[in-house]
Amino acid sequence: MAVTSVFALAAHAVALLAFNGENGATSALIASSASTHPARVRRVLGMLVRAGIVTGREGAGGGYVLAKPPDEITLADVFIATRGEGLLLPLHPRPPNEKCPIGAGITAALVAVDDAMDEALRDVLATRTVAWLTEQAVAAAMRVAGGGVVPRTSSDAVSTVTTD
Repeated sequence: MAVTSVFALAAHAVALLAFNGENGATSALIASSASTHPARVRRVLGMLVRAGIVTGREGAGGGYVLAKPPDEITLADVFIATRGEGLLLPLHPRPPNEKCPIGAGITAALVAVDDAMDEALRDVLATRTVAWLTEQAVAAAMRVAGGGVVPRTSSDAVSTVTTD
């Protein structure tokens, strides 16, 4: 699978869930925060539920919460849950010319680079937790707000829900 925005949405969701703590959040709230559709959020949250990162709550007051403390969930866990199959680097849309000395070997060479990139990326993500990401996001929000007050929960900050 080529690099997509699924990881970014998943990371956004788990950081928001960490920020909200035991209150959790609905897919509509996460979608509003991420400026996307709640159905897309539910698809990504489904990946995180299957990976044991997030749990869903049914019924009134339902929504999602983290399945374990945010300092025990690495961004590598989130990446692996949402990665899918395939390469990080996009390759040629059609096989290169096998009669050319470069064309015959370029795919294998690029796959080797991709393998190294994937390992390095996972190594970096394994050193960062959801707690770390949440702290970084809040700190960045405070800088954007000029040191102003950041709401205590995401529902305090998000007053409208997009459904498009």
